[in-house]
Amino acid sequence: TNIKPISRTMESFQLSAEMSADLSVFQTEGEDAWTKLASIANEIADKYTHIYNRMDWHMVALLTWCSPIGWRFPGESDIQRGWLNSLALGDTQTGKSQVTKTLQKLFNAGVFVNAENCTYVGLVGGAIKMGSGQLMLRWGRIPLSDKQLVVLEELSGLSVEEISNMSDVRSSGLARLDKGGINAETNARTRLLCLSNVRNARRNLSNYLYGVHAIQELVGHGEDIARF
Repeated sequence: TNIKPISRTMESFQLSAEMSADLSVFQTEGEDAWTKLASIANEIADKYTHIYNRMDWHMVALLTWCSPIGWRFPGESDIQRGWLNSLALGDTQTGKSQVTKTLQKLFNAGVFVNAENCTYVGLVGGAIKMGSGQLMLRWGRIPLSDKQLVVLEELSGLSVEEISNMSDVRSSGLARLDKGGINAETNARTRLLCLSNVRNARRNLSNYLYGVHAIQELVGHGEDIARF
């Protein structure tokens, strides 16, 4: 009998004075930003995740979750990219998934995707062939989560080629498709938090002289590593 217009919460959100006052607890008071961030990371470890001696990992996860989509430097008109792509590489049972799952519950934000059960089309999108023989466009999880966060577990489940194919989407924030007469483009400014063990199932992180060597084996190309 009646209707009313709706809009996405993120697009209509406005910060009120009351909310600003509540959030002031996160502002620095006579201390530098690093000290404040360290205190927040330690508090989350003590009260929520119960993963200790991993302050660096807590910080990376927090910064990725809270990274802005973009911002302008004073006096400039161009918007600078703000969303982060982060990689946590480590052995099994070192707190990678535990920290992210706890933060997801705490923030009530972010989705989990297991790369071992997903393809490039499932992550980015592609042209799907219907029963009639026609092609239909279907976007993947990353563009569907524009302005949000995706936790990509078991990144080693993707091949080096598949990770390389995601490079343009990760850097530009745009997913593009040009196949079978379908030309489409959509925003994919998605924060990515990738978790993985080393690619070789018979090795662990201690078998590598430097951690970056394990990352080279996992991700492959230097330009793809640089986007983390």
